[in-house]
Amino acid sequence: MMYKTYIILWKKTLMKRNKIFENYIKVYEKIEEEQLQDLKGHFIKFITSQNGSRIMQIALSNSSYIVLETILHEIENNLKELLVDAYANYFIQRFYEFLKLDHRLFFLEKV
Repeated sequence: MMYKTYIILWKKTLMKRNKIFENYIKVYEKIEEEQLQDLKGHFIKFITSQNGSRIMQIALSNSSYIVLETILHEIENNLKELLVDAYANYFIQRFYEFLKLDHRLFFLEKV
C-alpha cells in the first residue's frame, strides 16, 4: 500500500524532529480520542509538513467528531496562515468538508 510507504518515510524524519508522534504512526487510519491529549499542541506543525498533511487528510474520514472539534479549536487562530501554506491548505480544504454547519460558520468567521 502506497500510504504505508509514506508512513515509513514520515516516521524516519519525524523521529528526528518530534518524538511525540512516534507512537501514533497509525494516525493515517484514525485518530483515537485517547490520543488527543498527547497530540494537542502539535497539529499545526504536523499539517504544515508534506507527509503530515497527507496522513491527516486520510485520518479525517475515520476520526470522530470530537477529534475534529479539537483540531478546529487548535487551528482556529492560524486559519489564515494555514490556508496559504503549501501543504496545510490541502488539509484545511479537506477538513472543512467534514465539519458540521455550525462549525463551518465558525470556521468562515475566523477567516
